[in-house]
Amino acid sequence: MGEKLNIKKDIFVPKLNLYINFFDDVFHIKGKFMYGSEINFYDDYKYRNIEEEERLINSLKKYGIELDEKGKTTLDIDTFFNFIENDIKKLDKNIIIKMNKNIKKQEIENIQMKLNLKNNWFDVEGEIILKDNKKIDLSNIRNRKNNFIVLKDDTFIKIPPKIMEKLEDLKIKKNKIEIESYNIYSILNNKEIKIETLDENTKQFIENLKKFETIKEYEVPELKIL
Repeated sequence: MGEKLNIKKDIFVPKLNLYINFFDDVFHIKGKFMYGSEINFYDDYKYRNIEEEERLINSLKKYGIELDEKGKTTLDIDTFFNFIENDIKKLDKNIIIKMNKNIKKQEIENIQMKLNLKNNWFDVEGEIILKDNKKIDLSNIRNRKNNFIVLKDDTFIKIPPKIMEKLEDLKIKKNKIEIESYNIYSILNNKEIKIETLDENTKQFIENLKKFETIKEYEVPELKIL
């Protein structure tokens, strides 16, 4: 009589594959367990090591990733890059990240705006200068997702708070970008935004505005009633 085969449960140690994709403004994460072949969270598999699966799932919670019963969750862009930059190297060796290797983050050095005065607003053109000196057209702000600009090549460009505040004043239309004339002074005083003028009227308007604001800085003497 042959010896009964004793298969120990701990032989079946799963890996947790995490698939990451970006769409609908957030990163979507889906987990699958790997036992030689991939197993969904809800699949029936007789050699499942539930204890080890739960350990891997719980270990992710330390880094803000909580998978649901189907192995899914989402991360906003800021949380995703915090995870990639600070936490990914701390993961359990049996957790494997699978994502588009082209995904990368850039930061803005400054913005160069060219203005053209049109009645009570300015038409705006310009370039975004990145930290690595790469330049992209200002029109890419149409692809803004909260405080990031998302390019077609899966580059995510983080917008600094001081620039973000000023970009809120821009009106992004289908074929052009505009800014109301009364919003222009706050942009002129932003060191991260450089202004050029496209015509003489725009140049004169800005020069007059600068002179007016300089005069306002002087103390006005108190009037005495005799």
